[in-house]
Amino acid sequence: MRILINKNCHLLPSKYKKSYLLSLMFLAIMVMSCARHDKLLYLNTEDFNVSNPLYTEYVLKPNDALYIRIVSADERVNNLFKPVAEDRIYNVSESNLYLFSYLISNDSMIALPIIGKINAAGLTVIDFESKLQEAVNEVVNEAFVTVRLVNYNVTVIGEVARPGTIPIYQPNSTIFDVLAKAGDILNSGNRNEISVLREEDNVLTKYKIDLGSIDAIKSPVYYSYPNDVIIVKPLKYKTIRENIPLYSLLLSTITTFLLVLNVINKK
Repeated sequence: MRILINKNCHLLPSKYKKSYLLSLMFLAIMVMSCARHDKLLYLNTEDFNVSNPLYTEYVLKPNDALYIRIVSADERVNNLFKPVAEDRIYNVSESNLYLFSYLISNDSMIALPIIGKINAAGLTVIDFESKLQEAVNEVVNEAFVTVRLVNYNVTVIGEVARPGTIPIYQPNSTIFDVLAKAGDILNSGNRNEISVLREEDNVLTKYKIDLGSIDAIKSPVYYSYPNDVIIVKPLKYKTIRENIPLYSLLLSTITTFLLVLNVINKK
């Protein structure tokens, strides 16, 4: 960063030159001190003897999409549960999984061939998988059930390298895992005041988490849940830095004005 110094500064009388130089020094100190080193650190503490935070499994709710795979030794049974054209898909992507997923309806149920309707909302993925396995065992011998949550996405916006919606494949991913996939927080981002929007019981709640503090591990949003929105605000110095050309222009204008005023006074 460069602060422009007006070439006519030496022409100013001493009483004006002193004010100009003081203003210039103040601007330089303000710019250099605004980005403190400790503002760029995560979990800034020397005492890191903390227990692992407890992870609470995500509870399914209406409109969640589940990819369900039921496989048995009987190929006829497999064809009943296999989504149409699934065997033609060679590139397994998130969009493909969503296309072949089952949506939890507003009445908390999922409708499956042969099995019929089965309740899913209010259960964890593991609990629903066990429940579905029991239901399948009643009609199919030696079948294996796999359930995956498809719409496990977290959105990151603000001062990160790659903002956007990020698919999560590990259920107990932390906010650090998500931010790492977003390219990490930029030096202009405020690590001490991260906002997380989370929908709970049809109510959107805004949380604050300080990633510079060890207490971040105790936060209810330390682990990321599906459809979380992580917002990284800019540090105040970013605004100052972006306005440096304006400040320099202002100082230059003041210098010119004082110079003209000095010339007029001499006349």
